[in-house]
Amino acid sequence: MQHRSRTEEAGIDRQLDFSFGAIAIGEAARQLAQENLGEELELEGFVAPRSRRSSRLLVHVRSFRRCPEAGSGGQGESGACKMESNRREMTE
Repeated sequence: MQHRSRTEEAGIDRQLDFSFGAIAIGEAARQLAQENLGEELELEGFVAPRSRRSSRLLVHVRSFRRCPEAGSGGQGESGACKMESNRREMTE
């Protein structure tokens, strides 16, 4: 997954652009498998280690929605959609 956004930190504008790992299981994985690569998505889930023995953090996707058509620099109308799928790591 790829995240792009702007934020303010200590009064200074900051541009964020980074990749992160994500995993979806069950119905969320089946639904994500139907999405096109590059589709802008808003993800809902939680951050946790990949497994009990791992220290690698992943976003565990519980649900998602497509972002409205991008009209403000790749973000959805609400500005909340800043996730873009460019690779998937899913388990059913």
